[in-house]
Amino acid sequence: MPVVPIEPRPLNASERAVLGHILSADFVGAAALRSQLDRT
Repeated sequence: MPVVPIEPRPLNASERAVLGHILSADFVGAAALRSQLDRT
């Protein structure tokens, strides 16, 4: 399978909102993932 390069970019408001909602649940590792959200 060929490699498709993907340029990094900041999350848009909708993407960030979805991740924020998912990470609002309490599960093992959620706090660590929430702390990384601003650097995603």
